[in-house]
Amino acid sequence: MRVSLVLAATVALLLVPSAPSHATEEVLACDPAGSDEMPALMEATRAKVRKQARFCADIDISGLDRAAFEPQMDADGSDTLQVGAVSLRPSDGSFSVTLVRMDSATEATPVRVVRGRYFQSQPVIVASHRIDVGSVIGPDDITIMRIAPEDAPQRAATRLEDVVGMAARWTIPPRTVVTASQVEPHFVVRKGNRLMAVFQGPNVALSTEAVAAENGALGQMISLKNMTSNRVIQARVRDANTAIVQ
Repeated sequence: MRVSLVLAATVALLLVPSAPSHATEEVLACDPAGSDEMPALMEATRAKVRKQARFCADIDISGLDRAAFEPQMDADGSDTLQVGAVSLRPSDGSFSVTLVRMDSATEATPVRVVRGRYFQSQPVIVASHRIDVGSVIGPDDITIMRIAPEDAPQRAATRLEDVVGMAARWTIPPRTVVTASQVEPHFVVRKGNRLMAVFQGPNVALSTEAVAAENGALGQMISLKNMTSNRVIQARVRDANTAIVQ
């Protein structure tokens, strides 16, 4: 049986059991708090391997079931099983961890050796739920997970700012890594739309009707054709109906 201690499934099509209500950078911490679903000894094993590896490593443990990490209680109800020595083999990414039973405050008896693989991971943006084509992506729509670099799809989005505020070019299934090809700027102005071009000065503001010569997102500089003079001007999109001439 394979027991996975990774922060996220190491597959490009991530099967995330549940997503946070909003995306935050906090999930990128190397040693996040444990969960009720993961025995404390598993968390301690992961933390110790990471500390010795000296990078934000994820680990897989093979060959043992979860019972191997269940606490061993002594007569007074204290957990006596702890993580002992850690050995890493950078040449093949394998490790071994000795689990010990604390017979007293200073005496440790080896119980078993846990072996597995460790690897450097990278953050990726994952859809928390289905994102329909054309939808503007907000922080509630995504979360950040860590996977092995070789499992990340090409051009995988790695930062919140790569995705938040963008629009889905097509439907993005839930629990999948979002890539740069799946998103585009949220264009509030489309090429051919009519809008008001506003000229602002210290004591005057003038406006004239113009036609967008290209698509434009909020705050983006685009080319407009002045309907009065037929001149092409540059303006910054303020909203779907207005652009400010620079």
